[in-house]
Amino acid sequence: MSLTCISSASCRYKAANMASIFLLAVLLQIGSVHSQVDGGIMEIHYPDIVLETEGDGNITFGAGSAGSVYLRPGIGGTVLYHGFDLLYFIKIMKSFPPVWGTPSAVGFFGKYNGGDYVNVTLNAQDPEGEQLLYTIVAGDLPTGIDLDPTEGVIRGIAPDENAFYVVTIRASDNQHKHADAVFRFETKDTDRCKLLTPCQNGGDCEDRNGFYKCICVGVFGGTNCERTCNETSFGVDAHHKVIPDAQMSAYRSHNTSLASDGRLNGKGWCGMDQRSWLQVDLGKPRLVHRVLMEGITTNLYTGLYELQHSEDGQSFNNYTTTPSANSTATPVVLKMEGNSTITDALLPSVLTTRYVRFLPLSYGTGFYPCMRVDLFGCDIFN
Repeated sequence: MSLTCISSASCRYKAANMASIFLLAVLLQIGSVHSQVDGGIMEIHYPDIVLETEGDGNITFGAGSAGSVYLRPGIGGTVLYHGFDLLYFIKIMKSFPPVWGTPSAVGFFGKYNGGDYVNVTLNAQDPEGEQLLYTIVAGDLPTGIDLDPTEGVIRGIAPDENAFYVVTIRASDNQHKHADAVFRFETKDTDRCKLLTPCQNGGDCEDRNGFYKCICVGVFGGTNCERTCNETSFGVDAHHKVIPDAQMSAYRSHNTSLASDGRLNGKGWCGMDQRSWLQVDLGKPRLVHRVLMEGITTNLYTGLYELQHSEDGQSFNNYTTTPSANSTATPVVLKMEGNSTITDALLPSVLTTRYVRFLPLSYGTGFYPCMRVDLFGCDIFN
């Protein structure tokens, strides 16, 4: 194709016109036959242009209303400008901050007595339906009450005190937009001893943070001193077996005699001599009030026994009388009659222990120390 110019200006004008005509011809050619070039494909579907790349990516340039043009990437695609995702920027611009529910005239408010369980679900909502994150930006929650940042739940036990707390909680979405709400908590000291008068049988009540404790006297025990401890078995006896076999042990047993045979109403345990012993593990420290011991038919003679006790199962002490100004503590000796007679011994003072050990002091000549036992008492309530 030749180009004739009358002047330099007219030559430039004709060159520009020829370039425009050539570009139009190329676009028409592409639109009619789908041109594929190295690295991608361009398609023209009037009024849209679609550009595809080797990585299965694509973007559509489309005509909108009122002369506008829109960009639409493929599924999961982005529109990057100098490494910045324009679509994410647009999403941020179009998103709305979280919205809290309508508070009362003084803000979100809660009033709790000491020891009450607090369980408040925060009611902020994200207009786009996204997950919110909750944080405390001012103030503090009452001691014992915490905020779960992802679940949006305030939970815990209200402190037993007269106090007023103000805390600001922020709800934030994935676009870092947020909304704040003020929460007010009032806690009240509650004397549960005066409110409930729970302690029975002369027990003294101590008010504590969120609960109370009964200090029991005499043979009474339990949460409210409602139990008669010297009539409450720990379950060593064979009829109940609350104490498992694994918590009974013995030293120097006679022949095939087992420690678990030493339960009241059971077969009976026998030792070899005065170095033998039968031991009961109560599982945890407890208050022992009473001991039952029973001989067996093959042991016809009266025997004398001592009790030892331990907190850890390693270091044992003799159970002794309570010393006074005029006397010293001496080991308590239990007398067990032979021939299946039950010895019922109410201990002079309550024994606080986990391990109880029965040791023979004397028994019939030519016989063995044999016994069946049970223990009575109550749990310790702190």
